[in-house]
Amino acid sequence: MDEQRLCDVPQPKPFYGRFARIARWTLRCLSRPYEAKVEAPAQPTIYVCRHLNMHGPYTTLKWLPFQVHPFSLSVFFEDESAIRHYREYTFAARKGKKAPKFNLWAWIAGKVTVRLLHSFQAAPVYRDSRSISTIRQALKYLLRGDSMVIWPDKEYTAGYDKPCEIYSGFLYLGELYRMKTGRSLPLVPLYVDDEHRCILQRPAIVIDCYKDEKDEVALRLARAIDRQGDEE
Repeated sequence: MDEQRLCDVPQPKPFYGRFARIARWTLRCLSRPYEAKVEAPAQPTIYVCRHLNMHGPYTTLKWLPFQVHPFSLSVFFEDESAIRHYREYTFAARKGKKAPKFNLWAWIAGKVTVRLLHSFQAAPVYRDSRSISTIRQALKYLLRGDSMVIWPDKEYTAGYDKPCEIYSGFLYLGELYRMKTGRSLPLVPLYVDDEHRCILQRPAIVIDCYKDEKDEVALRLARAIDRQGDEE
């Protein structure tokens, strides 16, 4: 992008709320550091990373040196649905049983998660007819100059020992962003390297026509955020 077109890009302003800032600072103090070898975005960007059973979101949101809007499942935006999800799945179904002892932990986790996502100004991801709401909210953030991060694994509990497949619906934002601005939207793959305790940035990928390019771009992104990217 030339200098003149860069000047036309809206400059992002800090948007994290106090709760998100305090949570990030606290978690950084309580954990071993990761070095984020990621350049600050020169224009609105979507960062794509593996989920790794919460390790991806936990590490990237904590250590990226700039602010990004995370995508997150819509159930985590309201107390009742978040608590129910933690109680009936996260703290119960994963262990193959249900027990009253999970109720308190589910209540605490649900309350904290909802408040945290609102403080991060996250975009809710719907897996039904309301999915267009996700696209609209994300496009709103991008058009005002902000960047976003997503962990689109289909099997989000999988680690690097399993092949990565991703949902591709968010790629439609590339076509919409180009229609609105005349510019391509960079999709920047991130790789969490636990051995060297760093977050690595891979070369950006763009998509301008969702219908024609989504399958190829989804495959390239999946390889880039996985260990296969080391072989390219």
